[in-house]
Amino acid sequence: MLATICRWAPRKIKVKPPPVEIPREHTFPPFYACYVLRSLGTRPRGRKTYIGTTTDPVRRLRQHNGELTQGARKTSLDRPWIMSMLVHGFPSKLHALQFEWALQHPWKSRHLAHHFPTIIGRSKLPRIVSVVRTMVSSPTYHAWPLHVTLLDAHAVEAWKAAANTSGKLPAGCKVTTKKLRVTKAGAQDVSKAGFDIADVKFRDIMLGNQTRIEALTRHPKCSICRKKVDVTQPLTTAICPSDGCTSVSHIDCLGRDFASHASHDPLLPRSGKCNQCKTTVLWGDVIRGCYHRLRQRTTSTSALEDDALELDEEGEEAENEPPSQELPVKRKRKAQELSDSTCTRSEHENGSFEEKISHNSSDRKTDCQVEGNDVARKDNAEEKPVKSKKSRPSEAKPAAEKPKRGRPVKVYTVVEVVVQKRGRPKAGVTAVAATEPKRRLKA
Repeated sequence: MLATICRWAPRKIKVKPPPVEIPREHTFPPFYACYVLRSLGTRPRGRKTYIGTTTDPVRRLRQHNGELTQGARKTSLDRPWIMSMLVHGFPSKLHALQFEWALQHPWKSRHLAHHFPTIIGRSKLPRIVSVVRTMVSSPTYHAWPLHVTLLDAHAVEAWKAAANTSGKLPAGCKVTTKKLRVTKAGAQDVSKAGFDIADVKFRDIMLGNQTRIEALTRHPKCSICRKKVDVTQPLTTAICPSDGCTSVSHIDCLGRDFASHASHDPLLPRSGKCNQCKTTVLWGDVIRGCYHRLRQRTTSTSALEDDALELDEEGEEAENEPPSQELPVKRKRKAQELSDSTCTRSEHENGSFEEKISHNSSDRKTDCQVEGNDVARKDNAEEKPVKSKKSRPSEAKPAAEKPKRGRPVKVYTVVEVVVQKRGRPKAGVTAVAATEPKRRLKA
């Protein structure tokens, strides 16, 4: 039996593949950079370096130097650190991480292994600068709108030396030199480099060009195919990123036009010339402007929705409010009358109780009966309440006395009971009952 089961059992159990995670919507970050740090705490000949990525270079350098938390473990030693070089303009975080890994391991990368086959001197700054120069000018990273900023004199010298060995820089690649002063304590103020982390200047140019286009014509036409363009759709239309230009086109038409003028047939073009202003425009800047317009549109629509929700809530509150202020006033008057009546009753009961205590213990029962009848007659003269056949002590209202702090106060009540049997007249009996409130247990 066991043999038959094993013979007919399947050799491989088919397992359902895990569900594929749908990636989030792509966004072009305003600023993402790959940086190179140099240590001042080591010997001059063997200075250590560190490579990383960030969206805020000023904050990240402070973290590495221990001024802020969440710094890297490798930079906890050999402090202080200064920033030597920065490569920015990546179209996404993934591209920046790929560039960082290739810069750290050029001998493992299939695009750079033939340029740097060995790992000798991999931690020295001149070798890292030469790798960056080769990567920027290689066709693999050619389509990315990358720019380089040099912040250290050692990095400037290494960049000039690498210019002789590496190829020519692509069109539109800007190399900025800003030699920052380093104090004797090793402090470097990177904020003086003027990094526009939020990309405010470029965003204002793109939004200004869009407003000019909308003000000139209601239905603009594509500068290439001469068909109507919907400027309100930022991911399907492209606007020239040069300041003051009102050229607009379909993004597909502009991509084909840039690729047709390239020396080779690329998958993505790097740059091209605008048909209206005749300036060289990077394809990455065109896409970056589209995402700036998309963010502006989403923020404006969310603000309008929030305003509409606030107006709806105010309308609902106005509908729920009472039409006039007469009802609350009447309720206050009724509550005040009830409180006055309870106070007079409690005073009445307290007075009768004090008179009862003054009598002797032998005549206490008869005095209570007489006083109870007198109180009942007075109440009947003022008000004629409906007497019930039986009344419980819990139904009587307690006297209003202020309790002393720390001690429970006894509450005395006057109880009147009406008794009637067959063939006999009604008889009323009054008594005084004392009740103690329950003590609260300490938490």
